[in-house]
Parts: sequence; C-alpha cells; structure tokens
Amino acid sequence: TVEQQLPGWMLSVGYVGMRNIHQMADGGIDENWGTIGTGSAGQRLTMLTGRTASTVGLGAYGTATFDGFEATVIHALSHDFQVNASYTYGKALSFGTGIAIPSLYRLNYGNTAGVQRNNAGIALILLSPFGKNQSWATSGVPAQILGNWKLETVTSLRTGSPFTVTGSNTTLNAAGSTQRANCSRPKKIGTPSEWYDVSAFSEPATGTIGNCGANTLWGPATNMLDAAVDRTFPIHRESTQLEFRASMFNAPNNPHHGTPTSSLTSSSFMQAKSIANTGRDGIDQRTIELSLRLSF
Repeated sequence: TVEQQLPGWMLSVGYVGMRNIHQMADGGIDENWGTIGTGSAGQRLTMLTGRTASTVGLGAYGTATFDGFEATVIHALSHDFQVNASYTYGKALSFGTGIAIPSLYRLNYGNTAGVQRNNAGIALILLSPFGKNQSWATSGVPAQILGNWKLETVTSLRTGSPFTVTGSNTTLNAAGSTQRANCSRPKKIGTPSEWYDVSAFSEPATGTIGNCGANTLWGPATNMLDAAVDRTFPIHRESTQLEFRASMFNAPNNPHHGTPTSSLTSSSFMQAKSIANTGRDGIDQRTIELSLRLSF
C-alpha cells in the first residue's frame, strides 16, 4: 500500500494478493465418480466393490488465487463535510464443483462464486453552512431555521456474482457430475425476465460436455443508498438539546435481484426475479425511521 497525505485529504492505493496452494475441495471429492455415458453402472467403486453410494474423500483440485487493487480517499470532517470513499477491483479464481471426473477437473476452474469483481463505497457527511459559528446567516431567524442541520449518506455499489449455466444430466449420464450447457456468444439483455439472451444456450450432444465455462457469466449488480437528515435544537444554554433525525434505508427503493436461474431445463431459465440477500432485514425495501432524542 502507498499512502499520500494532501491538505485535508488522505489517499492510498494498494495491491492485495492471495494464493491458496492445493485448495481443498469444497465438500470433498466424490471418489465414486462415473465416466461419461455409463450412468450408475460406471461408478468407480461400483465396478470395484459394488458400492453405489456417493463416497466423499479429502482432496485438492489445485491452487486458488485472488488479485486485487484497492484505493481509498478520506477527507476528515472539516469545512462542513467529510468523505470516506473506497474502491476495490478483485479477481478471484478457484476450482468449483460440477465435474467429478479427475481427468476433467480443469473444467471446474473459473471465477470464484460469490466474489464480485468491482466494489465501491462512499460515506458522506454534510453540515449546514448556516447558523452560529458557521459562514453564513450566523444570527437571527435565518440562523434558527437553517442552522444545525446535517446530511449523512452511505452508498454501496457492487457488480454481480458469477454463475455457471448447466444443462440436462441425461445427455452427460455421468454419476457425480453436472452437465454444462453449450454457449454461443451469450448476449446480456439485463432485464429480470431475461438476463442473458436465452437463444445463445443449448443442450450439448449426448455423450459430450457443454462448452459453457465455470462461472463465466455475471448476475445483477447491487446498488444501495441510505440517507439520514438530523437537526439539533438547543433548549437551555446548549446543555440540553433535542435532536430530530429522519433516516431512509434503500432510499431509491431499488430492487436487489438475485442470480438468474442457471439451469437450461428450468422454465424460469435466465430469469432474475428472486431477491438477493443483501445481509439486511427482509427484502430490503425502502424503510423510513423518525426519531427524537433529548440529551441533558
């Protein structure tokens, strides 16, 4: 990380890197995998010992990596405002699941599920320039009306998560593995009813694996804005104060759509009508809170 102090500002840029050597398989490796087109009869342990149940063992697919660029801009509270802004570009690659055949493990390598490529956040505080000890309207009725106001906003912007398009397992017929769809230059439509052009996807021929890569497509972005306005009313020599506050969560009332349905066999294929889990209460519709606080 490199930091630079400027008058009233602090700037920093940095690189973050991670290497997870011999990444342990999430949930373990299926030892009773089957070859393409052989069904349950082609499972390895079934042929050796007659065992038909899924058998999970500890093992590693390969190396997981993360490379990220981070930038931060901070302005401490002065001249009636404060800003804290940050941005991260991160590229995470790892081995997922889906293809259980050891010679084809490489097909599980791709963007890491749940990791957004771009993340930005801005926290802003604005103080009213009017009123006592401020620049304008320092006394009289204008100061009483316009003074002691404060606006706070928190903005969070992030791109969507990657996902894999799957097909019918009937055409693959390999125990322990999930079929991929065929992709032909997928075009992003970007509507909840059709996130990608569905005509760009098709079922692969029987006995083959689809060419759609692991986590090569991206779901909807998430944009959140919370805002609050408050004002302090001095009551008795400023030792007793009444604070009014109005808070608005998800102020634009943006819908936060989840990753679209990725199975080609589903009737809702490529529809992004589910609600994403933002880590906040409920479905995170616009919520307004009003409060009064007496300090003495």
